[in-house]
Amino acid sequence: MHYHNTRLLEQVHVVVADLAASKRFYQAVLHELGRTLSAEGADYFRADELLVTAGKPEQRSHVHLVFRAAGPQLLPGFVAAGLAAGGRPAPNLVLGDDNNRCSLLDPDGNPVHALVDQSPVSDKPGLLDHKAPFTVCE
Repeated sequence: MHYHNTRLLEQVHVVVADLAASKRFYQAVLHELGRTLSAEGADYFRADELLVTAGKPEQRSHVHLVFRAAGPQLLPGFVAAGLAAGGRPAPNLVLGDDNNRCSLLDPDGNPVHALVDQSPVSDKPGLLDHKAPFTVCE
């Protein structure tokens, strides 16, 4: 049996109503996690597997993104940067009981979280030996 221990998703495409507002927000929160945009153009920007493009308001994506944070010390900055860059408090904005997660809403109202990555690295099939920058949930 062959195991393909690579990332499951090659790209996540998010369509937003206001590209400039979304770019400010995602640049700010990604910066707090030690990440930057990897490409950008007049109608898009990209950060690793995340592709964000402009569209009409009725074309907006409805996604739930979870970014990986290297440690709990990054979470307060993630929240502060996101709020300062046009994000809104999420219903569960407070840090988790264990201070390992936090939540915001992006300018389009999508839930965006940072979660401290505590997953072990394993050589077992189906587990990655490297960390993906984010997780997508429905």
